[in-house]
Amino acid sequence: MADRRTPNPRKPEAQEPDEAKQRRGLRLREFQTTWVHDGVEEPFDLKISGIEARATAIEPPTKEPQAEGKVVMLEDGKSFIQDGVRYFPLSSAAPLAQAPRSTLLHWIKKGAKFDGRPLETFYFAPANRYYISEDSIHRAANRFVKWPSQEPAGSVTLGETCDQSGYIGIGEAARTLGVDHRTIWLWTTHGAAPTAEPLDVVKCPPSDQFYIRERDVSRLKKLIPRSGLKRGRRQPPAPKPG
Repeated sequence: MADRRTPNPRKPEAQEPDEAKQRRGLRLREFQTTWVHDGVEEPFDLKISGIEARATAIEPPTKEPQAEGKVVMLEDGKSFIQDGVRYFPLSSAAPLAQAPRSTLLHWIKKGAKFDGRPLETFYFAPANRYYISEDSIHRAANRFVKWPSQEPAGSVTLGETCDQSGYIGIGEAARTLGVDHRTIWLWTTHGAAPTAEPLDVVKCPPSDQFYIRERDVSRLKKLIPRSGLKRGRRQPPAPKPG
């Protein structure tokens, strides 16, 4: 007689209570919002447990008319808004502030003040990253003052430019002119340059660095003989006849 086996009936799956589903869904939404809202550099469209996460905490970048002298922000999608303030990664802020990322980080931790206030930042502890506000980037970019008046210098471009309107560090200027550091420092900070007119010099107060206008470096180069400067005290330039 054939052996008849009755298949084991499937056990009914335990139904998850509605309240547990709501709690799980709430936790998932909170995780999705925090993941994007805290500025982690990941794609905005994440899929977790088959559910698409929407970047509800991120507002799309808006194009605003450029104010005079204001830094133009990069629309790179890495910014985020926290309490109504837009923040950018230091890597995006560095070229606009004309300072290395490491220098920005040093200023943040040091509490350096720009226009009388420290830089406004957001620290994301899980990734150990700092983000800087758009207003702070603008203040950092306009940190330069004229020397020796120490009046705001406004918009300053560091480095060489086509029209020689940029400013270069005095170390680079010294190498270009073939003079020692003390000589260029006296020329720029003490007004002892061998020129009839004072040099166009700006200072970066947080770093205590001086920069000289590129066209003034070219003007100085014409005054230095090929044999170099002679040692000893140099006479100031004779005033131009009136």
